[in-house]
Amino acid sequence: MILYKYCSPERLDILQNCQVRFTQPNKFNDPFELLPSYTDKVSSEYAFMNWGEGIDKSYRELRMAGFNLPALDKFEESKNTSKEKILNRLSTDPYYANLMLWGSVYPLFSSIFVGVLCLTEKPNNLLMWSHYASSCKGFVIGFDTTNNWFNGNTGHNGLYTIQKVKYDDKRPSEKLDEAIFAKGKDWSYEEEWRIISAVHDCTQVSDGSDIFVKNFPMDSVVSLIIGCKMRSKDRIELLKQSKKFPNAELYRSYPDPRKYEMEIYPYDESYQLPTTLE
Repeated sequence: MILYKYCSPERLDILQNCQVRFTQPNKFNDPFELLPSYTDKVSSEYAFMNWGEGIDKSYRELRMAGFNLPALDKFEESKNTSKEKILNRLSTDPYYANLMLWGSVYPLFSSIFVGVLCLTEKPNNLLMWSHYASSCKGFVIGFDTTNNWFNGNTGHNGLYTIQKVKYDDKRPSEKLDEAIFAKGKDWSYEEEWRIISAVHDCTQVSDGSDIFVKNFPMDSVVSLIIGCKMRSKDRIELLKQSKKFPNAELYRSYPDPRKYEMEIYPYDESYQLPTTLE
């Protein structure tokens, strides 16, 4: 199976370095990433502990922003006197517990421990070209996912087996392995597949950076598709880099002359087509 990665022209470094980013879910554009729905009661003590961490953070941020708040000792005293009231509500209201956990546990987990590589099923998805390839100024990489690199496990190279995202109006359970492969139906146009990696199995691009990457094998790349609005200097760089990928075929995207569709042509045939490029 071939799956595709849509890229902006600024990400030509993927081809230059043969490295692809495994992005933490809290960096994604969906606020519901890795955020399950709670149907059962959460341990009230557990939720209160995370509420305490969240409210401490909010207090610090508000103070730094110049809000007139009580001194720290008064704040701690007020927080402690609220404990019984908070615990009572937590024990009877799972949605309240969910709100508290949303502010601390899952954003923390998704920013520190997990990296995700997102791929998609089609190279001619017009919305994907617009949203993830800089309005057709970027490019698409086709990966052969039968390559062993895409079907590892944590004992091999830190990768889990590739899985398809499920789209549903119903939020997933609190199981993290379900939540990380679940999205709302509004995102179904992405036709997404994901590979998950522990962040500590990735390479940090520099000290203090929150960007983590993995090297992919050059023989896993089977197609490179140039966007119909890609600038000449970016096309030239992509063509140079394409030589290192032994299995890669070159293509070019064009708007269909009659329908609202994106067509993909072999690059050696694209010279016969009217150009919309700079």
